[in-house]
Amino acid sequence: MKDEDKSKAQLVHELEALRRRIAKFESVEGHCKPAESLAEWDTLRNSLQVVEGKYRGIFENAIEGIYRSTFDGRLIEINPSFARLLGYDSPEAVKNSVKDIGQKFYVDPEKRKEWINQLAERDYGSFEVQLRRKDGSTRWISNKARVVRNEKGETLYFDGFVEDITEKRRAEEELKKAEEKYRSIFENALEGIYRTTPDGHFLDANPALARIFGYDSPQEMMTAVTNLGKQLHVSPESRERFISIMDQKDYDDFEAQMRKKDGSTCWVCFRGRSVRDAEGKTLYYEGLAEDITERRRTEEVLRQYRDHLEELVKERTFQLEERNRQLNSEIAERKKAEEALRRSERELRIKARNLMEVNTTLKVLLNTMERDQQELQERFLGNIKSQVLPYLEKLKKRPLQEVEKGFLQMAETNLNEIASPLVQKLKSSYLNLTKTEIQIAVLVKEGKTSKEIAQLLNAKQRVIEFHRQNIRKKLGMNDKRGSLALSLRSFS
Repeated sequence: MKDEDKSKAQLVHELEALRRRIAKFESVEGHCKPAESLAEWDTLRNSLQVVEGKYRGIFENAIEGIYRSTFDGRLIEINPSFARLLGYDSPEAVKNSVKDIGQKFYVDPEKRKEWINQLAERDYGSFEVQLRRKDGSTRWISNKARVVRNEKGETLYFDGFVEDITEKRRAEEELKKAEEKYRSIFENALEGIYRTTPDGHFLDANPALARIFGYDSPQEMMTAVTNLGKQLHVSPESRERFISIMDQKDYDDFEAQMRKKDGSTCWVCFRGRSVRDAEGKTLYYEGLAEDITERRRTEEVLRQYRDHLEELVKERTFQLEERNRQLNSEIAERKKAEEALRRSERELRIKARNLMEVNTTLKVLLNTMERDQQELQERFLGNIKSQVLPYLEKLKKRPLQEVEKGFLQMAETNLNEIASPLVQKLKSSYLNLTKTEIQIAVLVKEGKTSKEIAQLLNAKQRVIEFHRQNIRKKLGMNDKRGSLALSLRSFS
């Protein structure tokens, strides 16, 4: 009970005591009261008036509701504050319209019976109950009351104080819901939630945190673990680093390798903060914990893969650089070769021009030689015709033997053939015919047989056959059938 409530209760108690004394004094019958008694009576009445004045002032102006009610639920007294709480304009309006406050105002009338039974045992009590106002709305009140009894111990009435606690109850309900919601989140969270002291004791932990470290329940873990740094941290120094980070920053992340109940290890990420008192002293650490073992394993695989890729890149880069150097070298060599080719081309062009000039000169010389040869042939033929053939004509007119006639005929024929194109062609270098072969070829062209040619040349027929075969080879007729005489005539 508040101090203000105690003073009000004491004032009511004092008022009731004075009223009982006056009632007892007035109930004395018989003789006149002595002067001392009259003086006492005046004192009592004066004291009663003073107390009643104080009581009335408090009663009328109190913020809390004040009432006096009978056992059966009638209102004897009710102050304006309580009347307003019930939705009435004045205390009289309440007293005139209400016969049973339990039925009229209690949302659950049975609650008043429970309250009366409570007061019957202790004469004083407090409880909270929901009342229904005049407009039908409800309010929660805190009712603090006491039993007033007569000299026989019989209940006369109840005096009490009422406070509207609707907003308080609403806040408590919201707080309760929030706590239930927090507890649900706490119990069902996938991440571990913790609260630990600086010396390494668990103040609180949820099931997810217990599962991370391999325990069946938070209670088992909190009982078993009395020093986080030594029992759970693989490296005790990591706990010291965690505390150092938490003391330096309001909130931060921290990763550490931890030891589970079965001795195996795991990686855990702690996201926490320091909770301090008014003087800045750390009371405890609280936050979240997540098992990142798989993530760390994946990161390690990725790191190894990245390192492997970097090695491949370095190797490939080296190969490319080496290939680039080779290409640059090849390009340089090619440029040198191209330059050499250009020089050679220029030299060849110069040589070609020189050859063209030489060729032109040779053509001129050849033409000149051909003309000179033609002139020489013409002079030679002219000399034969003018200086040789006339004498042969004279010999033909002379009487000669048959053999001599044959020689003369052969001489004439040979001279004519010498002047003919056939002999010129047969003498060309590309046929490579000997003088004997040319002589035989001329006779073959004239239709002479091998026997006749042998007689004319005074040679054996077998030799003539041999030379004829060589002539066929040199003329390209070795593997062909055909008349050698016809082929030779085609040269004419």
